[in-house]
Amino acid sequence: MLTTNDLNRVEEIVNRVVNKVVDRKISGLENKVIRKINIIISHFEGEDLNIEKRVERIEKHLNLNN
Repeated sequence: MLTTNDLNRVEEIVNRVVNKVVDRKISGLENKVIRKINIIISHFEGEDLNIEKRVERIEKHLNLNN
């Protein structure tokens, strides 16, 4: 028969595993977003645009202004 301590221990282990998986997924997504933003910024670097125009174009490119 499982005790309350056993169930608590299992819950703690499951939570740790889930958190690690979620952290890895989030980290991977963050890295992809950062790379994408860096690519976009470097694409517009050669253009003589003020910061507002650059942000506007990056937002448009990332579909953030919908």
